[in-house]
Amino acid sequence: MAVVYRHIRKDTNKPFYIGIGKDIKRAYSKFHRSNWWKRIVSKTEYDVHILFDDIDYETAKEKEKEFISLYKRITDGGTLCNITLGGDGCLGVSISEEGRKSISRSNKNRKVSKDTRKKMSESRLKYCRDNPDNKCSNKQRQMMVEKTKGENNVFAKLTDSDVIQMLKMKNEGKKVSEISAIFAVSQVTVYEILRGKTWKHVDRTWTN
Repeated sequence: MAVVYRHIRKDTNKPFYIGIGKDIKRAYSKFHRSNWWKRIVSKTEYDVHILFDDIDYETAKEKEKEFISLYKRITDGGTLCNITLGGDGCLGVSISEEGRKSISRSNKNRKVSKDTRKKMSESRLKYCRDNPDNKCSNKQRQMMVEKTKGENNVFAKLTDSDVIQMLKMKNEGKKVSEISAIFAVSQVTVYEILRGKTWKHVDRTWTN
């Protein structure tokens, strides 16, 4: 079963987000939200309205699309910060809510410079090169790569879902500058993702 909800800005009394979740808790959660959503709630308080409760998931997706179409996204001249037109979400997530809370707590206010990140990466690679037959086997190297890939990397600003939405938006004709603004990342970052230079593990076969 699922719920459909909307978030209303208190400063303008206008809806800025339409969402669905497996229960009411999702409507009140601030975790796993887009950077665009976070920018809005950093400027104003908001109310949560439950539009539909205890309905089947397919119906919830249709209702989500209806309300997004009604209020329209900001990129379409409306008031919503929704990235998609709705109906394409998934109630399951690859990382548990508690896992996301743990990652958020451990990285709160943590700032790591590009130079530090580069040194950390070089250090890990050097260790594996210097220990080919000791503590860093090929299997361990692969495990290390998997653990730091995409949204599993504690320094990642995006999620796999964000990257998929970027690809969809590009297919819909959105400009790189628009995508960059929505996700609050540089245009270079967007270019590298769209060209497949980064986040290579995200499935792109559907874009062909």
